[in-house]
Amino acid sequence: MNRFIFLLIALLSCSGSLWSQKQTWYGNLDVGSVALRLVFHVDQEGKTYTTTMDSPDQGVTGMPTTSTSVKDGWIIIQAENIGMTYAGKLYADSIAGTFSQGGFRKALSLYKTPPPVKEITYNRPQTPQPPFNYSIDTVYFTNPSDKATLHGVLTRPENKKSFPLAVLISGSGTQDLNSTVMHHQPFWVIADALTRQGIAVFRFDDRGAGKSKGNPAQTTSATIAEDVAAAIATLRQQYKDFTRIGVIGHSQGGSVAIRLGAEQRSPVDFMILLASPGLAGTDIIVDQTKKIGREQHLPDSVIDEQVRVTQALHHIIMDQKDSAAIAGALAAYSEQQWKALPEEQRKLAGSSDLFMQYNTSLNNPAVTDIISFDPVPLLPRIKCPVLILNGELDIQVDARLNTAAILSGIRKGGNKNVAVKTYPYLNHLFQYAVNGSVEEYEILEETFNEAPLEDMIRFIRSLP
Repeated sequence: MNRFIFLLIALLSCSGSLWSQKQTWYGNLDVGSVALRLVFHVDQEGKTYTTTMDSPDQGVTGMPTTSTSVKDGWIIIQAENIGMTYAGKLYADSIAGTFSQGGFRKALSLYKTPPPVKEITYNRPQTPQPPFNYSIDTVYFTNPSDKATLHGVLTRPENKKSFPLAVLISGSGTQDLNSTVMHHQPFWVIADALTRQGIAVFRFDDRGAGKSKGNPAQTTSATIAEDVAAAIATLRQQYKDFTRIGVIGHSQGGSVAIRLGAEQRSPVDFMILLASPGLAGTDIIVDQTKKIGREQHLPDSVIDEQVRVTQALHHIIMDQKDSAAIAGALAAYSEQQWKALPEEQRKLAGSSDLFMQYNTSLNNPAVTDIISFDPVPLLPRIKCPVLILNGELDIQVDARLNTAAILSGIRKGGNKNVAVKTYPYLNHLFQYAVNGSVEEYEILEETFNEAPLEDMIRFIRSLP
């Protein structure tokens, strides 16, 4: 669910009196065995501040943030659809601060010149290379509800009159059509592998990514389901050679696939769920918090407190009727929590504004949808063949708990055409891993393990 903490938001801090109209700050974020270079471009026009972010080691440049404020020597930068924060204090030529999201919290200092960092060379042997024995077509489609235009790429076998089509649906966060993360491009790897075996694949840029339009912060699983349905309708109209059309959803993309299949707004002939949630979003996030805390060797008391606060925030979001009510309740809760913090923790948190803005950043449709979405009532309504794949080392979506819930829910509706496979040593991204930690994603050279690729191909080929 919030897939890669390193990519998506920073919260810089500085003294307003020392701030010039435009400044660039550089830092190296320690994420385990590697340091990620981060660059923040902060611009001032009058009393308004805006920030964009680069992550050179991950191929990210010019990523916009949703708000930047400067107050009492602190600058706060937010990307509302992610809910991640960084806070620091401005000195003459540096900023001392903390980068955090969920259970991840690291010190991060920023400088006006790039600090030395070991140049990282990434080996990604699975990234597809030409020549390609298939056609590659650019396809644009429009969501009829809000008229947003999205961009995608169709790979289809050459010299074949008919073939099945799989539409890829990415997980949470704003991702390009290759689902690029840590210089891995798993959706391209999947598309290449399947298309070389006679299966057409369509993948598309999420709203706000690549060449697709739309506001990520306003994008819910229902919106994405509409986007996928619009893509399928466009492909049906432009191409007449698909024998079957199905969906492959990863992580939150699986939630979208479940919604699409259950609501039948665009009937699908098959469904593959990769590390997909089978429980309510709040339950999965709480489980993530526990697992990540243990993986980081946090004391049980700290993990318990993180869980308590997470559950309290989620209850506020799910109990209120609208955004205004959520905002008021979150602000009141944040103020109460701030006053209850010991002085030492207040110093670590930086400022009450920072603390409160971090909590209130949860109040946007994209985040509240992840928290409140529950697939359980939808599962019995899925009638197409389903393949459920998970990795045993997944610490983001627990394989045992979620697989059991999905299987039970689908079978409850009378659908017996469901297959399940859990792979030892595979993580949330289906990489062969050591411990499944988020920090491993970048270190590992494998992008997507061959075993689930082969099982997906075999499953689609077996369909009547």
